[in-house]
Amino acid sequence: MYKKTLLFIWIFLFCGFVSAQDRLKIVFYNLFEYPQYLPTNRAPTLKNILSDINPDLFMVCELLTEEGADDILYNAMNYDADRNFARAPFIPNQSSDSDMQQLLYYDSDIWELLSTELLITNYRDINKYKLQLLTKDGTEPVYVYAFITHLKSSPGLANRMIRLEMAETLTAHLQYIEPDAFVVFSGDFNLYSSDEEAYQELLDEENSIVFKDPIDSLGDWHENEAFSYLHTQSTRVSNVGFGTGASGGMDDRFDFIMLSENFFEDNPNLQYVAESYQAYGNNGNCYKKDINDPSCTGEFSQQTRDWLYLMSDHLPVVLELETNKILHTQTIHSTPPTPFIIHNPVGDYLKVFIPEPSNSNSFKVEIFNAIGTSLIEKRIHPTETELIIPVEHLATGLYFVRLSNYPQQTLKFIKK
Repeated sequence: MYKKTLLFIWIFLFCGFVSAQDRLKIVFYNLFEYPQYLPTNRAPTLKNILSDINPDLFMVCELLTEEGADDILYNAMNYDADRNFARAPFIPNQSSDSDMQQLLYYDSDIWELLSTELLITNYRDINKYKLQLLTKDGTEPVYVYAFITHLKSSPGLANRMIRLEMAETLTAHLQYIEPDAFVVFSGDFNLYSSDEEAYQELLDEENSIVFKDPIDSLGDWHENEAFSYLHTQSTRVSNVGFGTGASGGMDDRFDFIMLSENFFEDNPNLQYVAESYQAYGNNGNCYKKDINDPSCTGEFSQQTRDWLYLMSDHLPVVLELETNKILHTQTIHSTPPTPFIIHNPVGDYLKVFIPEPSNSNSFKVEIFNAIGTSLIEKRIHPTETELIIPVEHLATGLYFVRLSNYPQQTLKFIKK
C-alpha cells in the first residue's frame, strides 16, 4: 500500500510538471521584397503557411512598406480567431537608401513589446526588440531580446567583410544587455559556410553574450548536397514568372535563428527544445530542385510546398522554446475582441479596427480633445472591420475616441 501511494504521488507530480510546460514557436522568414514582387496579393498564401506553422513570434525581412506590414498583420496573421497578433512599429531603413526592412510580429497575449531600436550599420539596419513573456507569475519576469538582420549578399571577400562588420555591430552592442537575458538573433545571413568571418564572430566565446547555432552543422553549406536538409534558398529552379529573385533550386543555407547560450542550459524559465530547429518545408531531398517538385516527398505535404514555392525564394526557419511559466493566454483568449486604432500617430485619416461590423446596427463615434471638448460626432453603419474617419482638419496633438457600442473603452491617438 505504501509503495502504491508513493507511485500515485510520483505520477501526480510528474504529470503536473509536464502539463506546466508551454511551448513557443519562433519563426524567421525572408518574404522576398513584400509586397512588391509576383505573384500579387501574396497575403492569402502567407496566411496558409502561417496557419500551418502557427508561430508565437514571427520575424521577417525584405519588407518594403508600412502598408505591406499592415497587409501581413490584418490579412495573413488573422488565421486563427484565438490569436491576437500585433506588430512592432515600421521604421524605414536608416543605414542606407535601401527600401528593404526587418520587422517583428508577436502574439500580444503571450508577449509584451517593451522597446524598439535600430542598430545602424554600414549597409542595413539591425532591428532590436525587447519583449517580456506574459506570465501569471510576475515575480520573476522573463525578458527576451530579438534582433533581426539581413546581411550583405553574394560571395567574395568584399561582401564577406561587410557581413563581418554588420555582425561586429551587433556583438559590440551586446555589452548593453543584461548578461542573463535571453537573446534571439535571426535573419537572412547570406553565409556560404561556417568558416565565414561573420559566423565565427557570432560564436566568439569572448563576446558579452555568446550565440549558439541550434543545429551546429559545420561545413561548406553552399551547393553541398550533404546539407540539403537545412538549405533555405532557392525554392525555385527558375525565377521566370516571379519578376526576379534567386534561382537554381535548393542549394544554400542563408536563413538562421541563433540563440544565446542560456537557452541551452537547464533553465526552467526558457529553454530550446532539442531537435526542433528546421528549414520549414524542406524534406531534405530537394537539392537543386523546386521546393514543390513532386519528387521531394516527406514530412511536408505537396500543398505546403506549393504555398512556399509561390510565397518566396526562401523557406522559413522554425524552432521551439519551452517554459515552465504559466502563460496568460488561457484567460485572455476568452476575452472578446475590442476596437483599436490601426496607425498611431495618425495622419489625415483615423483608422479604427471594428471587431464585429454590421449592416443593421449603427453606433455613435465621438472624438474629443485633451480637455474633453467634443470635436467630431457622427452615427455610422459600419460594414467593414476598418472604420476610416477624416481628421485632416485637426491640429497636432492628443485626442480621444469613444464608440457608443463600447461604452467602457476610450481609445487614444496622436494627430501628427
